[in-house]
Amino acid sequence: MRSIIVNGSFLKRQVTGVARYAREVTKRLLQHENVLVACDDLSVCTELDPQRVLHVPRSWAGRALGSKAWSQLDLPRRVGSHVLWSAENIGPLGVRNHVLTIYDIAALEHPEWFRCDFVATYRFYLPRLIKQVKAVTTISEYSRARIVEWFRLSEEQVSVAPCAVDARFQPCPTHEIAAVRGRYNLPERYILSVSSLEPRKNLRNLLEAWRRLAEQDRDGVGLVIAGERGKVFANDDYRMLLERLPSVTFTGYFPDGDLPALYSGALGLVYPSLYEGFGLPPLEAMACGTPVITCNNTSLPEVVGEDALFVEPLEPDSIAGALALLIKDEPLRLKLAQRGRQRAGLFDWDRSAQLIYRKLDAV
Repeated sequence: MRSIIVNGSFLKRQVTGVARYAREVTKRLLQHENVLVACDDLSVCTELDPQRVLHVPRSWAGRALGSKAWSQLDLPRRVGSHVLWSAENIGPLGVRNHVLTIYDIAALEHPEWFRCDFVATYRFYLPRLIKQVKAVTTISEYSRARIVEWFRLSEEQVSVAPCAVDARFQPCPTHEIAAVRGRYNLPERYILSVSSLEPRKNLRNLLEAWRRLAEQDRDGVGLVIAGERGKVFANDDYRMLLERLPSVTFTGYFPDGDLPALYSGALGLVYPSLYEGFGLPPLEAMACGTPVITCNNTSLPEVVGEDALFVEPLEPDSIAGALALLIKDEPLRLKLAQRGRQRAGLFDWDRSAQLIYRKLDAV
C-alpha cells in the first residue's frame, strides 16, 4: 500500500488561516493508516504519534540554503513513488504524485500587497507546479474560479474543500471571557478585528471608520485588533492614524487557545477585507455567537451567506455606520448571533478532509 505523505512545513507556522486549515485536515487524514507527516524538526511534532512522523533531516544543502530548500531538495527524495500533499499554496517541483492546495492567488493578482521576493517566488513556482501536480484543491468557489481562469484550467481540474470551525469555537462562559479580558487588558465592551496586519485586510479604512464614529455612537465600546504583521506582506504604517484614535487596543498575535473566548466576549467582529480566499475569522466568530460585519466581495458571501452586515470596504462611512448600528441595536446582535451559529454549522472539517483524502487516494 502506498503511503500518503503530508508536507509538514506548516507545523512551524503560527496557527493562522493556512496553518489552521493544514492542521485540521491533517489531524483527520491521520485517521487513515497509510498517512504520514514529514518534517525536518521533531520538536514541532510533539502532538503527533511518533509512529506517524516521517523525519526527513535537512541535508547540508538544505541547511545552507534555508527553510524553502528542505521542501524542494530533501523532501522529494523521501517521497519517491508515494503520494505527497502540500497544504501551503506551494510545494516541491519534481514530485510525480502530488496534490497541491492553493488558498488564493492574491500574490499574483495583487502583487502590490506583498514583498517583491514573495511575489517572485509565486510567479516562478505556481505555473510550474500547476503543470506537474496530479490534482489541485482550494477552499472556495471564488478561489476555484480565479485559479481556473488564471492558469487556464478546466473546472474539473480544481476541487473545493472549504474551511470549517472546530467544535471548541462556541459561546464561552462568562468566567472564561473575563479571564481572557483580564489577561490581555481588554475593555469590558469591544468590537473585534482578527486578521494579520496586511494591506488587503483593509485596516487603514477600518481605523478611519473608527475615527469618524461619533463618541455617542461609540458608547464606551473599544476596538480590539488581534493580529500580527506577517513577513511576506508589504509595509503599511498605521502609527499616524493611531495617534488620533481613541479606545483602540492592538494585541499582536493572539494565542490560538484563547480565541474562542476573545470572539465570545466581543459585541461583534468587523472584517472589511478587500480579498479573501475564504475568510475564516467571520466563520469562527459566527460559531461563537458573535455578529459579523464584513464585505460582499470575493469569497466572503460564500462564508457568511445573508447572516452578516455588509459594508463597502473602501468607504469608511459605510463601515462606521455598521459599527454604530451593531453597538446600539441589541435585538439585531441577538438575531445575527443566532443565524450565524446556524450558518457556521454548515461547514465541516470531516467532509473537507475526506475530499482531500479521496484526491490523494486516487493519485
